Amino acid sequence: MSIAVSVLVPVYNVENTLRRCVESILNQTFKDFEIILVNDGSTDNSGSICDEYAQSYSNIRVIHKKNEGLGPTRNIGIKEAKGDFIYHCDSDDWLKEDLLEKAYAKITATNSDVVVFGYDIFTERNGDIIPFSSVFVEDNTYTDKNAVRKFFAEQYFNSFVVLSACNRMYRRAFVIENSLYFPELRRSQDVAYSLLLFNSIERLATIKETYYCYIIEPGVYKGRSFDEMIEIYSMVYDWSKDYFTRWGLIETSAGKKLIDNVCEQIANYSAYAFTVKYQKEWKKNAKKLVTDEKIRNYFSSYSNEKKSRFMSIFSIGIKIKSPILLLWISKMVRRKIKEQNQK
Repeated sequence: MSIAVSVLVPVYNVENTLRRCVESILNQTFKDFEIILVNDGSTDNSGSICDEYAQSYSNIRVIHKKNEGLGPTRNIGIKEAKGDFIYHCDSDDWLKEDLLEKAYAKITATNSDVVVFGYDIFTERNGDIIPFSSVFVEDNTYTDKNAVRKFFAEQYFNSFVVLSACNRMYRRAFVIENSLYFPELRRSQDVAYSLLLFNSIERLATIKETYYCYIIEPGVYKGRSFDEMIEIYSMVYDWSKDYFTRWGLIETSAGKKLIDNVCEQIANYSAYAFTVKYQKEWKKNAKKLVTDEKIRNYFSSYSNEKKSRFMSIFSIGIKIKSPILLLWISKMVRRKIKEQNQK
């Protein structure tokens, strides 16, 4: 018997959120689906929770595997899926009850390879889940590769609406025929995959409504070293620039914004790192920025006409190789943010 949708859930040490995620899938108004829980070598009770659900529901399967990371874990789910369509859900997030119904209706009605929809962002404070913001796309259907790529470029800076694996449904035959598997990277797999994906999509549908609920974990940049974060920003910029160039979009306003975006990401993260996350290491980290020729080249091309005072001074600090100027302006902006939060 055929299955309409395979919901793929990578699981790793999420015993506190896994039930909320799985229950939100089981409570969908659309019922023709299977759930594949791929346990990536969890060391907590996540594996046992997966087994518990599989024993209770005939449409839930569990795959236990050694720890390999998110990319290989998602790929096993893709290979094991039996549904006509694939949906990825992260195990610390949850779905609104009509996500599968609305996404399935749209992708089948438009005969699209992929459907993208909006999502809501939540944060957690003192044990309470608090709405933070929402990310939208317009209702539309794009019927050729050039239109799809233009949409991607235009939406690239709209939070992660075209860079997340979880706010879209995929036609499984399209994924398999184009060998669209997640790169085996230690980080930023979803971004790398999105570039591969949009390079292949020929028909794309979009839905304005928000159906996915994404939780921002407390502790921004948790577990990432300063060097690793700077490397991530640089790596994503290089990937994106390569694809925008291939697509003939590098000279568009979106393509030109790539360099401004990576500079602003590096500056904003650095201000946080210098004054909060790695205060004692600020001099070493600031020196790394002002002496790294790749970073200096980024900032030499920074040209945002609406740049803030912070970005103007931070760019000067990079240009004249002044770690102390980077620290000074970082302290100024962090103080301003703190004052605003106290109001």
